[in-house]
Amino acid sequence: MWAAWSDRNGKRGALTSALVPAVERFTNRWSRAVYDDDAAARDELDEFRSLLGQYMKSYAFFSQILNFGDTYYLELSVFADLLARLLREQLDGGERETVTADDVVLTHYRLEKQRDENLQLEDGEARGLQGMTEAGMARQQERERAAKAELVEKVNRFLGGLDASDEHKVSTVELLVREAAENTDLQQQARNNTRADFSHSPQVRLVLEDSVWNQNCQSEAIAKRLQELPPTDLVELAMAFDLWERSRAG
Repeated sequence: MWAAWSDRNGKRGALTSALVPAVERFTNRWSRAVYDDDAAARDELDEFRSLLGQYMKSYAFFSQILNFGDTYYLELSVFADLLARLLREQLDGGERETVTADDVVLTHYRLEKQRDENLQLEDGEARGLQGMTEAGMARQQERERAAKAELVEKVNRFLGGLDASDEHKVSTVELLVREAAENTDLQQQARNNTRADFSHSPQVRLVLEDSVWNQNCQSEAIAKRLQELPPTDLVELAMAFDLWERSRAG
């Protein structure tokens, strides 16, 4: 699995194949637990999935301050991350419907007095604001690195192997999706359709294809690859960069 992950020119299929045995073992045990109505087994499997995410986050944090001296822990972190994603696709359908304020309808409310509070200001010098601690800054940097790594992984599924930096590829796709999300027809469709229905709209493909051919891309290699992408791949790439969410918010 690590060899497939480390190969910058490798295919996603090779990486997924390396994880198939682990996914099959888990899903077989899950199916058996569901069939036998074994609550204890299901709780154990749920805890395992939770530990995958916890380990990945813990390693990302502690690796900033500790030198583990062994690549095993890094490899285990990558394995946990990828396995958790594949299990989500297998067991949770890969995506969950996003709930927004548009889905909430206020039917009634009740005012109830809980207690009285003394809001009088105290005399003397007020305490200053406390700055972010090193741990807080580390967590913020961890979140930023994780978000950036996820974008790079998404874009390299379709633009991997090109003679261009990851930052350039991500920024090119970001611009493409941002321009497409400004299309008023797509905005209306996004507000009136689910994410899945929106991704199958012919209008989405047309807008994306027009954006690809009209975009002034500094990299000829990236522009050529985007133009050669099958329409379904182009839509999948744009959806991975939140085209539906951005169009709804437009």
